[in-house]
Amino acid sequence: MPHRLLFRILPCLAAWALLLYACASVDLANTWKDPAFAGPPLRRVLVAGLARSEVNRRIFEDTFARDLNAAGVAASASHTVLADAAGLGRDQMRDAVRKNGADSVLVTRVVRAEQRVDLAPTPVMAPMGGGGGLYGWYGSTVAAMPVEEYTVVTLESTLWDAKTEKIVWSGTSQTFESTDIAGITDQLAQLLIRKMRSDGVI
Repeated sequence: MPHRLLFRILPCLAAWALLLYACASVDLANTWKDPAFAGPPLRRVLVAGLARSEVNRRIFEDTFARDLNAAGVAASASHTVLADAAGLGRDQMRDAVRKNGADSVLVTRVVRAEQRVDLAPTPVMAPMGGGGGLYGWYGSTVAAMPVEEYTVVTLESTLWDAKTEKIVWSGTSQTFESTDIAGITDQLAQLLIRKMRSDGVI
């Protein structure tokens, strides 16, 4: 394979890999259900997203609440009654639950963000003649190897029973860092709603 063609292929591989990262779905890593929870399923959920960005918090809560409502579970975003979901006292959260008539609170937070670096796979090539021979080809190939840097984000979602103030269900999920908060939230919501419903907690 001529080395000129090689240098055209490598950037394409890197671009394709980055596209895969950008479109990556959310993966559900682990879940837990309180074995003592006998139901009935919780039906009115107050959605709280803990984030440094108020804009991201509102996008997350609105998107998750919309998906819960579409699934037949009454839900509302905490930002409609709480100016700041982080650092609140017990009485403030209890008052917010009462105002919404909620029987549960679903809290999602980022627990870890890991920076990772990978080398994209390169095609196996037949020996080439000319172009600097082995040493010239080797050096230029190593220099052209694409490097991907990305962040893997781990999220924790916890469903609390508002009456008993106990955790009913929790799950951890992972995804690639993205600026598409609504898109990632929609994927997360669909995944968690299916699992929580199959576990009988909503």
